[in-house]
Amino acid sequence: MADYVLGLDIGSSSVGWALIHGDENATISNGQKIVAGVRVFPEGVDRTNTGLERPRGQHRRFARGARRVHQRRRQRRKQLIAILQQSALLPTEPEELKSVLTTNPYPLRASGLDESLSLFEFGRTLFHLCQRRGFKSNRKQAKSSDDGKVARETAELQDLIEAADCRTLGEYLAQLDESYCHTDADSDRLRGRYTLRSMYEKEFAALWQTQATHHPKALTEKLKADIHRAIFYQRPLRFDPDVIGDCELEPGEKRASRSHWLAQQFRMLQEINLLKAMGRVAALYSVKVSANINSFQVNMRQNIAVEMRPGVVSGRTTFIKAPSGEHPSINAASSNERGISSKKEFIIQTTKA
Repeated sequence: MADYVLGLDIGSSSVGWALIHGDENATISNGQKIVAGVRVFPEGVDRTNTGLERPRGQHRRFARGARRVHQRRRQRRKQLIAILQQSALLPTEPEELKSVLTTNPYPLRASGLDESLSLFEFGRTLFHLCQRRGFKSNRKQAKSSDDGKVARETAELQDLIEAADCRTLGEYLAQLDESYCHTDADSDRLRGRYTLRSMYEKEFAALWQTQATHHPKALTEKLKADIHRAIFYQRPLRFDPDVIGDCELEPGEKRASRSHWLAQQFRMLQEINLLKAMGRVAALYSVKVSANINSFQVNMRQNIAVEMRPGVVSGRTTFIKAPSGEHPSINAASSNERGISSKKEFIIQTTKA
């Protein structure tokens, strides 16, 4: 069988290839000493107008996220309407329900802090809190007050509420609603403001406390909990522990996270144990992992120290991973709390101790 040398130039949207004969004087076909070509295929990403890369599924993912938000918003409103109708806080007739829900809610949100509202008026107020329930972050760590546009504008809004001597957000917006003119472009709009979920929860508690004194039989604690959940419940951003598989080595334990330093240490030790000496001295070398992950010993007739250096090819014997269908390199990761580092190809070389 003739010896050939194949060269590949693999790019993001093309693969170039060239084939030459191992014998300099021999030809491959038609008297040519080299055969080459290129295969071009579409990129795996889309390009924006400015030439930046964008995942192909990004626009579908954004549209899917918007559909989920709208679907859950409709579901939350339907659930609240059903609870309010069952508790006689909203009418069941469609025409009467439509008439109640078109009532201006801002005067009701202000007067409900001190005066008695009818059950239908209080139901309209609760439904409006469900429509505008404010922003709540799912971050595990709170950000500083001056970090982000939402935090700055909500802080400014809270200052305006306190300066106007208002107890709740609804009372402040009711004052603006009295002076708001739809034909005046300079008039302060009620909508288009960043608000926090905590503002609405505070107002909900204040309204319920006042109205419960006027309607003690209708407004029970159980109903309060059900309505509060229907309005303010938000799915937590967490990973379901039930989907974590069982450990194959420790019965009754779950598998460790890939980012855990013990899991990273195990992966590095596993990669080292897969190392194999290639060449004439393969039978003389055996890899033995020591307690220190950064340095391990290779036993031969004489002690030889082994060290890992990124991207350096030197020394007389190179160790690579045993052939298993993967690229012959070591995917190393840092074993600390900062997480997995970027993958690098490490060459294992030997030097006399």
